[in-house]
This record gives sequence, structure tokens and C-alpha cells, in this order.
Amino acid sequence: MANTPCNFQYDSATQQDIGMNIFVSYRFGGYVNLGDGDNWKCYNTAAPTAKFYYLTEGEIVIEANGQKHSIGPYDLVYVPEKLTHSFYKANPEVITKKYWAHILLRTGNVSEALISNNIFVFRVPAEDRKYVKSVFKSIIAPRKNLSDILMQRAHIIELYAYCLSHRSVQKPQRVSKNAERFQEVFEYIEKNLHKRITTKELANIMHFNSNYFIGIFKQYTGVTPHRYIADAKCNRAMQLLSNTTLSVSSIMLETGFDDPNVFLRFFKKNTGYSPTNFRKSTFIK
Repeated sequence: MANTPCNFQYDSATQQDIGMNIFVSYRFGGYVNLGDGDNWKCYNTAAPTAKFYYLTEGEIVIEANGQKHSIGPYDLVYVPEKLTHSFYKANPEVITKKYWAHILLRTGNVSEALISNNIFVFRVPAEDRKYVKSVFKSIIAPRKNLSDILMQRAHIIELYAYCLSHRSVQKPQRVSKNAERFQEVFEYIEKNLHKRITTKELANIMHFNSNYFIGIFKQYTGVTPHRYIADAKCNRAMQLLSNTTLSVSSIMLETGFDDPNVFLRFFKKNTGYSPTNFRKSTFIK
């Protein structure tokens, strides 16, 4: 029987999506029961990854950008990476149960559409609660083989997609008049991670002096330019360690370092792992 060629037709948007690279990394997660008297709290913290919470009982409070968000049962919460925020139990005497996960997802089209300066809070409708719970369970489940890792990453993307599909439910946030100019800054950083990037370079893109730029950058992103660049370099290193066979020395140069000891200290400070141990824990062979 002769082979029949298959001709598929895609529109330009579909072609763009098919060619899109997606990097997914699961860092931490679990299910916790914060009992009576548990002092769960942290102030003015910022994570290099996004954080997801799904409450099944109790109440917590998350504060960011001058706003206080009260999170109750069946609320799904997304905390953007690098956002400075505080969190604590609304009442230490009330039992609180929640699923949680620290996740890094990297792709221009998807991550930029979801990540913003604001906390995303969505009350999961009754018909979706079993589904959302199962997604979290799949994400935090132990990984024993390649199949488990692939399933976990698929469910992480599924969780992002679910949040994106319900983002319009939230009250629209005011868009900064400098949003497009900030996008130029972010693109410049991504394209120049292999070298030393100065605040003055970034300020020049927006035609501001350095001191003023630092202030509005922190107001827009929740972190200083220095912290943002450091996180971007760390995320690039994690991506290369997880998805390529480049040597650690090559990755060091790709992220703008020329001293192995400095790179080692930097990476371990930001991830808790040495580059070699991080690769062993995440690389799919």
C-alpha cells in the first residue's frame, strides 16, 4: 500500500504557537494543614518562581502593591514571580488547608500574558473544584520515572491555561502608560544575559536618569533592576541546565559570568542547589 502524504494547513497564529518553546520547572509544593496556633507568615518576600495556592479550608491574607487580598475556601491564587508580597493566616486559631506549588514557566506568549504586578485570585466554581484539586495532586505527586515527569509538566501547563482562561473574571487592572517601554527593557535584558547589564543601560532605553528609573522599575515589577536581572540570569541557567547538555562552564558564560566560583555562589544562593546537582534533579535523560 503506497504511502499517502498528509498536507496540513495552519494559519499564522497556529504556526507561531507550534514553534513556541515552553520551559517548565517544578520547584516545591505540597498539601498542608495549618492547625490551630500554626504561625504561618512571611513579610516582604519575593520568589524567583511563580506561586500557586488552592485553599480548601480556612482563610489567608496576601498583601502586595498596597492591596490586601483575603483568600478563602476554593480560591485559586497566583502570585507572580519576583513580586514582593507578604502572607499570613487571617486568624492563627482557625485551621487552614491548602495546596501549594512553586513553579517556573518560561515562554514569551504564555508567561507574559499571565504574569503582572498583581495577585490573581479566582473563586473556583463548584463544578471545577474536583478538577482543580486533581491537577494540584498530579503536580505535587512524587516523580519516579520519565512518564511521571512529563505528566507533571503537562499538568503545570494545564494549571496556567486554566488561570488564563479565567483571568477576565478578575477586575481589570490599570495598565501603566510605560508598559510598552518596560517591554523594551525586558526584551533587552533577555537578549543580553550573556554580559553584564547596568542600570544606566536600562534607564537610557526609557530616557530616564538611573535613580528615577530604579524607583519606577520597582513600582512596576515589585523588585529592583538588579534583582530582576539576577533572577533572569538564574532562570536562564536553570533552563539550560534542564534542557541542554551544555557544560556548566558554557552556561556560566551564557549567563554573563567569567568566574566559576562566583557563578557557583550565585546559583546556589538563588536555587539552593549547585549547578551540577540541579541538573541531576531536573534533567530528563
